[in-house]
Amino acid sequence: MDEQELRLYSTPPEQESRAGANQYEHYEHDIAPRRASSAERRAANAERKRRSREQMSGEEIEARRVADANRKRRSREQMNDAEIGALRAANAERQRRYREQMSDTEIEALRAANAERQRRYREQMNDIETEALRAANAERQRRYREQMKDTEIEALRAARAERQRRSREQMNEGEIETRRAANAERQRRARSNISREESGTRSAVDSEWQRRLRPRLDWAGTASRGSNAGPHCRTVPQNATGLARSLRERPLSNTLGNMDQICSGCEALHFSGEKTAPNSTVYNMCCNLGKVSVNVFENFPGLLQQLYTRTGSESIQLLKHIRNYNNSLTMASTTAQLDSTRGGGPYCFRVHGQIHHRFGALRPLAGNPPQCAQVLIMHTEEAAAELAGRDVNRECDRATFAVLH
Repeated sequence: MDEQELRLYSTPPEQESRAGANQYEHYEHDIAPRRASSAERRAANAERKRRSREQMSGEEIEARRVADANRKRRSREQMNDAEIGALRAANAERQRRYREQMSDTEIEALRAANAERQRRYREQMNDIETEALRAANAERQRRYREQMKDTEIEALRAARAERQRRSREQMNEGEIETRRAANAERQRRARSNISREESGTRSAVDSEWQRRLRPRLDWAGTASRGSNAGPHCRTVPQNATGLARSLRERPLSNTLGNMDQICSGCEALHFSGEKTAPNSTVYNMCCNLGKVSVNVFENFPGLLQQLYTRTGSESIQLLKHIRNYNNSLTMASTTAQLDSTRGGGPYCFRVHGQIHHRFGALRPLAGNPPQCAQVLIMHTEEAAAELAGRDVNRECDRATFAVLH
């Protein structure tokens, strides 16, 4: 490569310094003034809007908010899911930066103003509009929670609990009782307006939500119970307001492990800590160390055996709701005068008075549904329809009732 070609591929130091100086002069005389003027224009626009809002009446402000909300709603209807997600993320980031620059007093004032505006807005809505708004909010929150990570869910729950705690500290007992009564009435109206299908869907959603949260929850998240609490727990006095109180000291977790130890004498499942000796393969509480032998039930009906052992939809449905099937097909029931006195220890089933056997008629009285043995003397199809039609068995299968009957 000759000297001329070398000059083409190299840049003299003085040329590099001139380029850097030109870039700095371009920023100092062109970009920086434009940024400063843009910031000044934004500040002037914000001040002009603030003065304009101060001169508006409450009705004009509400009308303007409604018009803005309708315009945004129409704009969102024309956007796809990706654009809506990007818009929400940008709004959340902007609000986060804005809240970081606010003091605690300004944040509380903003929350109070938002709560008052929402209260006035709800007062102008009828029951149908209110329920539709609640349903839309619940659906939006459900979709939002499904996209959240576990850490984000925990952070959101902690922030919500802290906000509710501060709100309760500023309320007196009368306000707390009024708020509790209003919440109970709202939940009662919501439950009365949902159908059986909606109730099943909501139960499924709640079950899935609790299943996702259960692995992250510590064992024994409630207060200990009186003198029988044991050395691992601390007794917490009851709260006169009836509100939940967080524990300062969490109880120590105590786990028995998996029930995966099989007794060699009867094949019963046990925990590892139930061994009588470190290397023992038989257990005492099931077959007395192999001394008791229980014969397997002979002539087991083939159809019932298939329901218990197969992995089809019928077997899964039976095992999932087996308690409902057992309770619906029992031949007798226990009726007693229960002793519901509350003590400090764990729950115990207590009966007041004498326990005795009582037989009823084979046919139910007029206006009463058949119970226990009265169901067993009915025709199979009638009994299956009767049992599957009860509210407590709404998730059970009528055909399975017919087979078990």
